[in-house]
Amino acid sequence: MNIQDAHNLAHQKMAEHGLTDWTFSWTHRRKQCGSCRHSVKEISLSKPVTAVNSEAHVLDTILHEIAHALVGPNEDHGRKWQLQAIAIGARPIACAGPNKGTVYPDGKWVGKCASCDEKIYAYRRPQGTHVHIACKRAGKPAQIAWRENTERIKPQY
Repeated sequence: MNIQDAHNLAHQKMAEHGLTDWTFSWTHRRKQCGSCRHSVKEISLSKPVTAVNSEAHVLDTILHEIAHALVGPNEDHGRKWQLQAIAIGARPIACAGPNKGTVYPDGKWVGKCASCDEKIYAYRRPQGTHVHIACKRAGKPAQIAWRENTERIKPQY
């Protein structure tokens, strides 16, 4: 989604739900769609994640965080939050993720599992050229050959 459009949408939805004394901000997190911080009355979205997701997904994220703001701190994703999320039009699910329709930007580094040929992405350079990690698909520790991901699509903002 276009970053400026997302910014405007967040402000619009926050005002619609009475969060006029709250602020909106951007983060650069690559594995978190948004957050709600009651201590400073702030809702934030991730620029990299917003840039590679649909308007419908970003709207759901905004409403998800607004539901957190409306129910107050210490509610997490319990029944009170779920009912609030439904009431304002958000999906009442706890987290986003690839299995829930979230797209994440590709990492700057790509590794290939020696056991199963699965590609694994990393945002920071792994230490050493071959790092042993537990491959989720192979189900065991495997040697990973890392290289810079020259095929990645960088989020445009």
